[in-house]
Amino acid sequence: MKAQLDGKIVTMQQDGWSTIHNDPVIATSVTCAGRAFFIDAKETKTANKTADKCLEMLKESKKFAEEVFGCSVRTVVTDNAKNMERMRTELTKEDSIVLSYGCLAHWLNLLGQDLTPIALMKHVTDINKYFRNHHIPSALLKDCDTAVTSPFRGHSLEQPDDCVRIIHPQQDINGDAGAGSRR
Repeated sequence: MKAQLDGKIVTMQQDGWSTIHNDPVIATSVTCAGRAFFIDAKETKTANKTADKCLEMLKESKKFAEEVFGCSVRTVVTDNAKNMERMRTELTKEDSIVLSYGCLAHWLNLLGQDLTPIALMKHVTDINKYFRNHHIPSALLKDCDTAVTSPFRGHSLEQPDDCVRIIHPQQDINGDAGAGSRR
């Protein structure tokens, strides 16, 4: 990883969520030349995910990435929650070299949630569950030529039309009727 990042200018991403045990976590990665590299994930424990706490954790991760991997963080991307907007503002005040902005995919996801009829959303959810719960279709989706970020692997909903295969639950990947209902 050091060889791939050493001397490179990278974009750092930070996102927070809760684990399956409902423990709050903030994870950080960097992107360089179209590849993502995991930097760290930290439990916030009893600390609230305030702008100040997120900024503190981002600066720690930035320092770690720059010192250990020899890269230069010049761009920071986060989701568009109010605390992250404030964190990006504070970061830019402290480090005017760093460009920071909200994730476009997250904005589009939020917009899509507001504009998508509930009846249609049920079908989208069913399709996502199908790919999440069926090994071969999921693997085929991941092997598409076009990069895909699927909703069950991340937060974004960017799936190019030419890449999404909707495989009917009553058919397996070879087209045999009824096979998909067996697990």
